[in-house]
Amino acid sequence: MSKSHNERLEATINTAREMTEAATSKNELLRAVASLRDFPGGLHFDNVDDRRKALMYGALAISAALLWVSWTLGWVEFGLGRKMPGVVNFSIAGVLGWTAVSWWMYTFNSDTRDEWLSELSYDIAQRAGMIEAGIRPITTPPEDILSRLSDHFADYLRGDHGCEIVGAFEGRYEGERHAFHFSYFNLAYVDARQERHSTGGGNYETRTVHDHYNRFSLVVEFPWVRGIAARTDEQEDVDFDYLYETTSSEFEDTFYLTGITRKVCARFAKPETIQHLLEMEANLIDMNLEFSEEGGELCISFEDDDLMGVELPCDLSTPEQFYAHIEAGVSLEELEWLLDALHTLACQHDNQLESPATAIH
Repeated sequence: MSKSHNERLEATINTAREMTEAATSKNELLRAVASLRDFPGGLHFDNVDDRRKALMYGALAISAALLWVSWTLGWVEFGLGRKMPGVVNFSIAGVLGWTAVSWWMYTFNSDTRDEWLSELSYDIAQRAGMIEAGIRPITTPPEDILSRLSDHFADYLRGDHGCEIVGAFEGRYEGERHAFHFSYFNLAYVDARQERHSTGGGNYETRTVHDHYNRFSLVVEFPWVRGIAARTDEQEDVDFDYLYETTSSEFEDTFYLTGITRKVCARFAKPETIQHLLEMEANLIDMNLEFSEEGGELCISFEDDDLMGVELPCDLSTPEQFYAHIEAGVSLEELEWLLDALHTLACQHDNQLESPATAIH
């Protein structure tokens, strides 16, 4: 028996998803897009049969409901007496329930099923951007990554009810003056808190509520600054012993700057650096910078999750255009902006030192 259009399309979509997840080059992604572009019959599911089934099941549900109501009002007799046996009641209720659910599924299935167009388009474009930027997954076990990171940076000591690394990638940045490796991490953590709720009658009970968060970060080697923390959120664990106040009221209203000594802080808080950090903070939510005391590395963390995000001027609804878009190259603009900003920060403090080698992972 030959497969229907919907069955063939679903199989092609699943294959394209698998190709996207396994892709390590632009050409592999283009082959996935080409398989969809060249699919005969178009990339939309045939919903005519769904509509027919929706009408059929809807009519069946209405008919069963009318028959039940007619019997209860005495308009029709089934030879069962005035009291319908439980098995019959159960059977009719089952028919009503099944037909109602089936009607709903067939009516709304076409809308949810066609969402794959935008979802798969985004996945392909994001993968293309990561490949273009030379970003690859870090294969170290997540628990080992977190252990090593928390040994170097207090920003990862979050979550009084647990935390874990749920995403880890690495790449290399090539700037005009410096080149460095970078690592990107997604930290998921949970905080527990107590809430008091009324149970009525003047009584109350205390419940434990778990709040789930994600914190995103870049770790780069940064040998030019050591023992400095500049934070905008409440993660006090990152602070060093010495609190330093600058002459910038805007900076003081935004950042909490600490260091291992006053001299280290004063050397770091250059006017151009203060202005640069304020400009960076305007683009990142709850931005923290932590320059390790011993390792010569920088961790910059934030709440934003769109460093790996991409813009889609088109999608698979116009497969020829989408193919051309992937072929032309996809940029991770937010990530590029942040890496450029860190390069500028390095140039403000490098004192002509050699560029770093690799980042922690």
